[in-house]
Amino acid sequence: MPLGRRHYHGGGRYPKNRTSLPTNRFQKDAYLRLLQQDVLHAELLVDDVVRWDVRECASNDKYFVFDDTLERILLPLIRDPYCCPYVRQAFRPLSGQDHSGATILEAYPPSGIVPHAGIADLCAPLCFVFTGLSEVYFVFRCFYCRYWLQLQTLASKGENIQTLCKLFERLVQAYNPEVAFHCVSVGLNPLEVVFPWIFTAFSGYLEVEQVLHLWDRILAYDSLWLLSVLAAAVFLWRGRSVLQAETPSDIRALFVDFSKLQVVPLLQYYLFA
Repeated sequence: MPLGRRHYHGGGRYPKNRTSLPTNRFQKDAYLRLLQQDVLHAELLVDDVVRWDVRECASNDKYFVFDDTLERILLPLIRDPYCCPYVRQAFRPLSGQDHSGATILEAYPPSGIVPHAGIADLCAPLCFVFTGLSEVYFVFRCFYCRYWLQLQTLASKGENIQTLCKLFERLVQAYNPEVAFHCVSVGLNPLEVVFPWIFTAFSGYLEVEQVLHLWDRILAYDSLWLLSVLAAAVFLWRGRSVLQAETPSDIRALFVDFSKLQVVPLLQYYLFA
């Protein structure tokens, strides 16, 4: 019986409280192997979404070497019932039945995490930091449950994709209303440019080292608001060029190359200036 279903039936090996979760490397390796067995045992419809997104991520020359690693992390993740309580705090997960139609599943997939475009990008930078597969898995799972899950959530309060976008718009209008007005006058909402940056926490856009600098500060501040601050900083960094642009495509072209962008100075300027 797959790990998720063992959890639902109450008789499996999945630990039911956090104090009994795997704490050392051997336990973590064993836990991940259980999830990998679930992957082999039964194919989920959403598995193809994961594989498609991994291929998209691997088309980036920074991450192509991790295509197999990403698949071996993300396929178990969507089967890990540990994530389900965190998903329930953010939104109501999908429900369904197992392949026999006899068992009602509280969440589908078992983790409650429905894979989406960009999920592989949210994992790939960690592959540069950790060598062991289980190390990457558990660090990414913590990141996803604590932070990245909020990027899939719509709500009027708290840190979520809606409020992050709203903060970006307010920052641009407050710091340089002329740039904001010019963008709208040529037919481009600035949020259309930066939304992918925020949605993927800048992974796939910034250089890997700069992504890790940003994520390090998200951990330090324990806040996703830095994504909005950096998005506004990057957009206004090109403010003079934006004012000279005459079409939406001209503005978009200004934000293709991020190779020389330094995260820390930009954040420091807008946070402490």
